[in-house]
Amino acid sequence: MKRTLLLMFLLITLSLCGIHGFCQTKKQHIALAAYDSALKQRSLKKIIRALVTLGNANKKDKPDSAYLNFILALKLADRFGLKSLRPQIYFELAEFHSESSDLKTAVVYFDSARNSALRNGDYTTVSNVLNMLGTLYLDVWNPKNAKALFEESYAIATKNGLNRQAGVALGNLARFSANSDSAINQMKSAVALVVKGSYAGSELAEIYINIANRQENPDSAIYWYQMALRSAKEETYPVIAMQACNNMAYSLLEKGLTNRATDLLRQTAIPLARADSNFDWLATLYDTWADMEGSRNRFKEAWQLEKEAVKARAEAELRKSSRQVRLLIMLLDVKNKDLTISLTAQQVKDQEKNIRGLEILVVLIIVVSLLIIVAGIVVQQKAKIRRQRLELGVIRRQAETEDLERTRISMQLHDLTGSMEIKIARRLEELSIDDQDSKSVLMTEFKNQAAIIHSLSYRLNKAFVEDLPFPELIGNILDDYRKISNLKIGLTIEKGTLFPSKHKFQFIYIIQELLNNALKHVVRGRVTFEMTLDSGNHYLFYEDNGPGFDANATRNHSMGLRNIVDRTRLMEGKATLTTSSGKGTRWIIAVPWHENEQHEPIG
Repeated sequence: MKRTLLLMFLLITLSLCGIHGFCQTKKQHIALAAYDSALKQRSLKKIIRALVTLGNANKKDKPDSAYLNFILALKLADRFGLKSLRPQIYFELAEFHSESSDLKTAVVYFDSARNSALRNGDYTTVSNVLNMLGTLYLDVWNPKNAKALFEESYAIATKNGLNRQAGVALGNLARFSANSDSAINQMKSAVALVVKGSYAGSELAEIYINIANRQENPDSAIYWYQMALRSAKEETYPVIAMQACNNMAYSLLEKGLTNRATDLLRQTAIPLARADSNFDWLATLYDTWADMEGSRNRFKEAWQLEKEAVKARAEAELRKSSRQVRLLIMLLDVKNKDLTISLTAQQVKDQEKNIRGLEILVVLIIVVSLLIIVAGIVVQQKAKIRRQRLELGVIRRQAETEDLERTRISMQLHDLTGSMEIKIARRLEELSIDDQDSKSVLMTEFKNQAAIIHSLSYRLNKAFVEDLPFPELIGNILDDYRKISNLKIGLTIEKGTLFPSKHKFQFIYIIQELLNNALKHVVRGRVTFEMTLDSGNHYLFYEDNGPGFDANATRNHSMGLRNIVDRTRLMEGKATLTTSSGKGTRWIIAVPWHENEQHEPIG
């Protein structure tokens, strides 16, 4: 009787939620048919699974309905103790919030899915959750935690014979390898594992794209991008197919096959983006197409494509805002309904709570008093340590905020300079200059300077910095500064020197800060860097023959000097400045050496 009443309640609730409305896709029709069939069979497990399927079908076009489908499935599983169904429902809720850019809630649901799956011995879901969490941490530039999660996923999948999950984890781990050949071999092993397990077109396609991205030969890159396209099946995984087309276009451009590159974008990628209503990718594809036209000096066409890219980007932001507003309204509505139910239940329990109230109050007073005494003792004993931790925490958050801001600025600089480069180049082409040689020299110099700005924009991006080996990265940075200044910049790295991989971005930031100061004050002088490993420390020595300054008068007023010192403290190191007016500037950056850390040779 109770089950019959519950099923009737479900029918009414779901009708009110609108899931029996007009379905616009084949996927929604199939999911709704499965749900109707489960209702007729009066099987709670099938009803819950059908609700999850329906939620997945509604995620794109009806996110508010999808959320209610998942929540109702979770409540039914909890109400009737169907614990084996919880991990999958938590996983789907986590993916839903991740796709809605609510990463905080997504992490909470992923953690619930992992814990629930571990209790049920569902190691497939455990491994899937760890892979998804690792991907999330990569997206927010936390490679250390991401790598640890992928390693844990790979260990669990290998131990339990989960080939597909092991392959996905191994493919993700390969992205951390600084050596391209090693990374490619690791990713090929990942492909073999994924194919050996249950078929997963999207996972294979993503690994193929990562293999292609590591190729130095454009022909090899094109081959792997084509493999990705075949695995993605454009109608099934359109986003991955668009990514493969976009990257392949640049490889074709590198070979000089510009017509094939633009045809790939125009005939395959852009129609896919429009069919999928994915305006984010549509904007990216138009940007790529504009790059293609710019490489052929067709600046008018490139400018038109940039305008299309801006329109698509605006539409993407509008749709994203609309989706978020709908979800917010729906969440508030659900919360209000839950509050009403809670208030009704509270009235039933008021009498019982009043009886126990005094007893609980006395216990709370005793407990709180004890806690206050203990807390006072602990605070008094650890005050100094806490202050130091708080100070380091503030410095770390400031550094992370600066890193994110630099990355954001690098993306904006790249986008803006691309558009400005096209505009200025077009104006230069239209200038009436009789001396064609001078005009050609002017155009060449402009393109060189634009390339330098593009290069500098990449150097500001944390994700780009972490992907490149340190020697290549620092060499490129020094070359950029040599091109934009009259400085003589020297670098000496002692043979056999090892470099701590986790400190790469901090060292690069410090080097850039030192070079920026040199640009301002040294002007035409000499700047030297030296890196070595000695006496249990990594050392970075800096010296210039500039005018120097009064360190005591400047130290508390210079943001650059404070950033160098703070970044060194984050690495548990010490920064020593020696300077005075007319006698140049010298820095010694010393960072402790730990044998158990990951290092890469740079000398």
